[in-house]
Amino acid sequence: MSSNETKLIEIDSLTPSPWRSTYIVKPDLRLLSMSMKRYGWLSPIVAYGKEQVKIVDGHERVAISSANRELLVDGIFVPVVLLPNLSDVEAMIMHVTLNRARGEILNARLSKLIRTIVNSGS
Repeated sequence: MSSNETKLIEIDSLTPSPWRSTYIVKPDLRLLSMSMKRYGWLSPIVAYGKEQVKIVDGHERVAISSANRELLVDGIFVPVVLLPNLSDVEAMIMHVTLNRARGEILNARLSKLIRTIVNSGS
């Protein structure tokens, strides 16, 4: 069993993952923003790391909350499922798994991500 925990983390301490392979088209991004403004946080951010906390899932929610600070908990925090012991490759695999059925896949980025995973030997 993994040692993960859900906690509030300062939004400015989260780092986007450079290997992200998905994006949300503008109309869907607006829809997500409207949903967050109406319903608040329905899904926490998924992140990993100890000293540098990198986003695995939730890049758009972080961007929306940065632009709309009223969505932050106590003005600075976001809910995060933190997986501190995840390796970079495990985080990449989780990113693909969590995002496979959502959004549009950027084929060039996805190909690069899968090559990185395959070349890692994991």
